[in-house]
Amino acid sequence: MDDSNSDFAIIVKNLKKSFKNNQVLKGINFKIKRGEIVGILGLSGAGKTTLLRCLMGLETPDGGEIIVDGEKITPKDKGIRKKMGMVFQQFNLIPRTDVITNVLMGRLSHINDRGLLYKIGTHIGYFPKKDIEIAINNIKKVGLEEKIYEKISSLSGGQQQRVGIARVLSMEPIVILADEPVASLDPKTSEEILGLFVNISKSDNISTIINLHQLDYARKYCDRIIGLSNGQIVFDGAPEDVDKKTIELIYGGTNGDI
Repeated sequence: MDDSNSDFAIIVKNLKKSFKNNQVLKGINFKIKRGEIVGILGLSGAGKTTLLRCLMGLETPDGGEIIVDGEKITPKDKGIRKKMGMVFQQFNLIPRTDVITNVLMGRLSHINDRGLLYKIGTHIGYFPKKDIEIAINNIKKVGLEEKIYEKISSLSGGQQQRVGIARVLSMEPIVILADEPVASLDPKTSEEILGLFVNISKSDNISTIINLHQLDYARKYCDRIIGLSNGQIVFDGAPEDVDKKTIELIYGGTNGDI
């Protein structure tokens, strides 16, 4: 298919990234359809986090192309990068403020584009009614409607991650990047959060790329699995096609629950 085909939310071509003499990404290639959930598996150091940081613009690749919504991304393409949002392992929230304020942070780029007065307004705590409504709707979508005005510091880890997801949704992305979003959560809460990603991806047609350590989670919640080893893709296929040989390629013979 043509790279501009509307079926693909993101296309990555020959992506490379090194830190000094360590080449972390060695020519990564993949395409992800709209609404598709892709799990990235690999040992620590395989390049999973660097890959997501390059896609998000938090790291500058040494080579290759990233195409989002049919447009090639460059470091100055802030408008295109608004179409992607990132959910972090450590939540990256403001603990002393309430849920609604944190979620409204996802609206800042949209609000600031409306002009200087709107930008000044956000600095003094003023947010337009439309943006507040969007934030509240996304808080409800992640099941925290009763926590809208509670401080982040009073929430559990799972609830804080839900706030992080609501914040990303408020950016109105077409792609969500999630870097080990359940690594610090207990198994029950982890499954709830991964189920939430699935529901949002399918209901809102948002492509989701999730870095995971646990093979079982990827098999259960992802449409597709990409396995990374030593900066290269060693598997790209359906969860049911992950066999013992594939696990050895990704994990070097371990059981995939690292």
